[in-house]
Parts: sequence; C-alpha cells; structure tokens
Amino acid sequence: MRYGFAKFGFHRMIANIDTRAKGSALLAEKLGMRREAEFKQAEFFKGDWCDMWLYAILEVEFRA
Repeated sequence: MRYGFAKFGFHRMIANIDTRAKGSALLAEKLGMRREAEFKQAEFFKGDWCDMWLYAILEVEFRA
C-alpha cells in the first residue's frame, strides 16, 4: 500500500473480499482497512453467488 500511495498518488485503496474468506478480511483489518459495506449475492464465482465485503483505507489514514 505504501508503494501505491507514494508512487501512484492514490487517494484511496479498496479490497473487495468474499465473505467466506475470513482470513482475507482479517488481513485487510490488520493493514488498517475498515469494512465499509456488505453486498449480498454480488459476485458469481464457481457456480455460486457470493456475498462480498468492501474494505477501504484513505491515504491520510494510512499515513497516520
């Protein structure tokens, strides 16, 4: 994330995470991201509709 904010000047980064991937959600939280939304049956993956979480962090939050 440091590279994206510094090199490309990103203002915000997001992660779209399948709600069944609890480890990915924990990693996003460990990186300082917050869960902003849950989308029901938002992605069709391997023959199944999946709920998704949206995680995000702003550059100012990352720098703090």
